[in-house]
Amino acid sequence: MHLQKKRLIRWAVFIVGVLMIPLIAMQFTSEINWDVMDFVIMGAVLSVIGLAYELIAQRANRTVYRIAFGIGLLGAFLLFWVNGAVGIIGNEAQDANLLYATVFAVGLIGALVSRFRPKGMSVTLYTAAIVTLLVPTVAIFVWPPSAISWSPGVVEVFLISAFFAGVFGVSGMLFDQAARGKELTIWSNPYLNLGSLNTLFRRSFILLFNKTEAIAPRVLIILLVSSTLFSCNGQSKTVKDVEVTDTLVRRSHLPTTPFDKPGGMAMLQPYNLESMIREFIRTMYQDRSGIFWFGTNSDGVIRHDGDTLYKFTAADGYKGSSVRAIAEDDAGNIWFGTSGGLNKWDGEKFTNYSTEAGLDNEEIWSVMIDSKGRIWVGSVDGLSHFDGERFRPFEYPKPEVKNARPMLSSDRVGPIMEDLDGKIWITTDGQGITIWDGANFDFLTTANGLPDNSVSSLFIDSRGLLWIGTMFGGISSFDGQNFTNYMQNGTIEGPETGGLLEDKQGNIWFSAEHFGVYKYDGSEFTNYTAKDGLATNGVLSLMLDDKGSIWFGHWPGISGFDGERFFDISEKKPWEE
Repeated sequence: MHLQKKRLIRWAVFIVGVLMIPLIAMQFTSEINWDVMDFVIMGAVLSVIGLAYELIAQRANRTVYRIAFGIGLLGAFLLFWVNGAVGIIGNEAQDANLLYATVFAVGLIGALVSRFRPKGMSVTLYTAAIVTLLVPTVAIFVWPPSAISWSPGVVEVFLISAFFAGVFGVSGMLFDQAARGKELTIWSNPYLNLGSLNTLFRRSFILLFNKTEAIAPRVLIILLVSSTLFSCNGQSKTVKDVEVTDTLVRRSHLPTTPFDKPGGMAMLQPYNLESMIREFIRTMYQDRSGIFWFGTNSDGVIRHDGDTLYKFTAADGYKGSSVRAIAEDDAGNIWFGTSGGLNKWDGEKFTNYSTEAGLDNEEIWSVMIDSKGRIWVGSVDGLSHFDGERFRPFEYPKPEVKNARPMLSSDRVGPIMEDLDGKIWITTDGQGITIWDGANFDFLTTANGLPDNSVSSLFIDSRGLLWIGTMFGGISSFDGQNFTNYMQNGTIEGPETGGLLEDKQGNIWFSAEHFGVYKYDGSEFTNYTAKDGLATNGVLSLMLDDKGSIWFGHWPGISGFDGERFFDISEKKPWEE
């Protein structure tokens, strides 16, 4: 079939326009890092879509068939791209996402069996819509939230699936109209007698779709802008039961993950546990015996004991995917606050604590052990403390905040801290800070100087100065009487700050989302970004090791600073001399 020259030119312009999005973005951010092969693959995929549309849809003599085919093709492409790049359930490496392959199988088999006839295509797209809705329904029984991460949330996963099911359903409805020999009916109005397309709308639509063939590319390019940039913020990989030494990798089977490199396009590549240390490190901790612990965003915890890297799984008694807090008690037990409850590692085995042990919720966001040995745990539903046998709810008042904007829940407890006077500081989700001195409560909110009511981190330096990182108000210091906000006075950039620590020279370090990290030497701030050697400007966590090196955890893995320069974990690892 001879393709009209103008149509080929339009598709070529469209493909080049889409590929320009990451190319231009790469000039402004290091978090998007496509290589030549990424552009070649993306161009090839878009070319196949254009060719399929021209060969199949353009053979039809009805506009409604072309629209139906274009919508179905668009939905399939976006489902493939989003699920492959970042994953719908948890992240792109979760096995549960493979169930969405059944949607493509239904579409391909149905189209071939029906020979692309409108009636058969209608049945095929309706079936694809039903299968899309069944995927999370089946997945939640096979891979429950207690076993794997269901980020961004169970409800959100069902809503995303419902969106794609709706796209396929609309396509099936339009194919059904094409099968009945009808043109597209937008509405029926007895006064205007619109049994089919309204004349004005019909002419406008034909101008866009029939004459210019531009509606599919225009809609697709808008959606691709968001999906392409979003996919560049890659999520973490899932690693099976794997044990790795510096020279040997032992595994029962070789998994694959559709993630190749930081900022790159999704690619199927084999990986091992050591590469896992390069993906989405949410929290890091070095215990008193020198062992390193790496908490990931959705793949549990990894330990390096000086000789071996090991990822703990359910087979070891570990429970939970996202690790949000790590703490060590006086007995040397390591406590992990995760999305699946609280885990205690005693050096030999794990003990799991859930709601059955008294926790408010198993979505743990913070763990703190005070000077008296009490274990405090903040969850999405409140605060608990351990009495040696069970966790007991700790009831505390919240300050009154006008127009509170909780990010997850008004009951969620963020970082918990004990100050030099033994007071317990409790951060909330959008409602400031509650301070308990053992008898009475006090409050800090924006009403009395706190820069933002959503606090992300608390830290007291060696001089007794309190540092507060927030989600929307930047970084501040508090001397007990007055706040100094360094973002509002223009000293630093970045409203979302956290990861506070003090190095052995007394410098204060913290991260600022999209702006790398800052170092404060007591008189001035120095900003370090990807241009200085960080793997990315989006740093999630900071850790000071026993040798004085600083480590930065982020979605591409870990960067280090030895006092003179930054380097990547591929060059030097935290456990190496």
